[in-house]
Amino acid sequence: MNFKRHLLIWVVGMGGVAISTFMVLGLKDRMDLQQRDAQTKRVLQLTQEELNKRLWATPKGEILSQLPRGWDKIYDELPFRVLQNGKIYDAWNHPIRVQWLNSRQPEIELRSAGPDGLYDTDDDLVYVVEQKFYR
Repeated sequence: MNFKRHLLIWVVGMGGVAISTFMVLGLKDRMDLQQRDAQTKRVLQLTQEELNKRLWATPKGEILSQLPRGWDKIYDELPFRVLQNGKIYDAWNHPIRVQWLNSRQPEIELRSAGPDGLYDTDDDLVYVVEQKFYR
């Protein structure tokens, strides 16, 4: 009888450990997702601010093909490599899509594909840069 009781306590205890482990791992994943989300928002915000400062002094198509020199400095605070091969990347290592929206009143959309890696889905993070004046 004593053996059965100890076995039951052990099984219940191990079940509790397993459940606790899954809960901790789930919480860690959610915290990681929130952290990557915040880091990607910071990438988009820094890019938006820098575009507002520099973009309208460059010819219209140039920003899509190559970023100006010195852009690596604006991302120094982030714990991952944002610029790779002339493209901007989010915290999930997906390229940020830079797209002209309107030619009459130019706007540029900065879009992160988010955790799923697919553009134009519900988890995308989007910032828009509007041209304030013409050069």
